[in-house]
Amino acid sequence: MHPLKSVRKIELPHHAILALDFDGVLCDSASELAHSAWRYLHPESPAPSAALLAAFTQVRPALMTGYESILLIAALDHGVTPNEILAQSQWIASAIRDQAAVRDLAPEVWRAQLKHRFGKVRDKWLKHDFSGWLAIHRFYPHMVDAVRGWIAAGGAIAVITTKERRFALALLETMDLSVPSEAVFGLEAGPKPEVLAQLATTCKNLAFVEDRLDTLREVVADSRLESLDLYLVDWGYNRQSDREAACAHPRIQLLSAPVTLAWNDVDWKKLT
Repeated sequence: MHPLKSVRKIELPHHAILALDFDGVLCDSASELAHSAWRYLHPESPAPSAALLAAFTQVRPALMTGYESILLIAALDHGVTPNEILAQSQWIASAIRDQAAVRDLAPEVWRAQLKHRFGKVRDKWLKHDFSGWLAIHRFYPHMVDAVRGWIAAGGAIAVITTKERRFALALLETMDLSVPSEAVFGLEAGPKPEVLAQLATTCKNLAFVEDRLDTLREVVADSRLESLDLYLVDWGYNRQSDREAACAHPRIQLLSAPVTLAWNDVDWKKLT
């Protein structure tokens, strides 16, 4: 197999906004998600086993937003294999429908309950062991360095995530990433294409960096977002097939580490 074609440099015009996904682009949160889901399912039990954590990391590409970790951890803990989960593109949606039927609830009501309960578990963890919650996350060093340089050179950043906004803000603060709070759009802000469309009304030069190919395909399908530069990172929660599809797509570029963020042909390092 020939190596995938990728880029390591994002070049944007002045007065551009660089919009970044959070989990899988800036931060590796797989361990925290697994531990939070385990705390919800087994509040009096020790942490999940190393084997369960490894299995969860394997199926992490199937997850869209944090509270769905509960479904994945429960399934893996009951013997469902990672391959069985990954073989079904809509596994999580099916699990929600099945569990909602068992509880005689509409799927959207069950989703809302899971989201609320998952948030409460995290809030409790933050309240009683904030340093422990922070420590279980791992930021991608090359992206932290690149973003710090971009901001130092006067570049505008937006963070668009399916994580609840307050959690993203807490983590960004610990890494000393000076992203304005009003430029952090969490789960509450709605679908990412909608947030990007809002940003596009105020800035014609906009790039979006994501680790999920399906999300980028949603952006491509939105006629309001035809001018966006789109990047899929090769270090995030995606599969080899996703990276190959990105390389073949006319609008999506595959981004590899280490990353340089620059004003056109001028490296930001020369501006500081």
